[in-house]
Amino acid sequence: MTIRLPHPVLRRPSAAEFALGALAVAVAFVIFPVAGTASRLAIVVGVAVSWALAVFAARRRPALVAALVVPVLAGAVFLCLPGRSLARAPLRDAYVRALARYGRAPYVWGGERLWGIDCSGLARMALVDALVERGLAEADPGALRTAADLWWHDASAAELGQGYGGRTLLLSIPSSVNAADARPGDLAVSGNGMHVVICTAKGAWIEADPRFRGVRTVATPSADGYYPYPARIVRWKALTDPAVSPMR
Repeated sequence: MTIRLPHPVLRRPSAAEFALGALAVAVAFVIFPVAGTASRLAIVVGVAVSWALAVFAARRRPALVAALVVPVLAGAVFLCLPGRSLARAPLRDAYVRALARYGRAPYVWGGERLWGIDCSGLARMALVDALVERGLAEADPGALRTAADLWWHDASAAELGQGYGGRTLLLSIPSSVNAADARPGDLAVSGNGMHVVICTAKGAWIEADPRFRGVRTVATPSADGYYPYPARIVRWKALTDPAVSPMR
């Protein structure tokens, strides 16, 4: 006797299931510590697609659609408003606090996460965190736009020492590593452009060092390896005197 099994019925995934899938892709790239243009684009596209599909899936529930759409539209309008002057001292303090939060992160080349970061990633991402914190606290859309710009555009230690393409650095001061004018938040880029450390206080620097396999605080950049010659001290535009100009 021949037994006929029913053919499986293939069901097209719903918009909500597609949305969850797109969001899962974005979260996967967020979890992976190494970042690049492709991974940032995947995060942005994944979040946007998941939001759009969630709105589509909720199209028959006006209250839910409004809950999904109104905050996003309000946020977009807010981000388009002109930036304001952001006080330097609170931003510097926020930057130093953000640097400290990465204090136990392991070293991962190309990393930009608490669970894996490199030297230039530490210098950039801590400032991204600080700009987001102060931008939200002071309702400054310009600070949030600058944070997004920093997050999107990666930079090596050498590129930071050369002014980051003019994007966010205002000063580039050739000096010794122990320069008296080094302030909290200043970067010391090694003469060979291979490493960067960040000043957190007078006589204290933080770095993500592959030799140490993690982030550590040192009294002064080591005289061997990266710093056999005077380094270049550079300062973020957002931390220059007396206060930040309106940000882009």
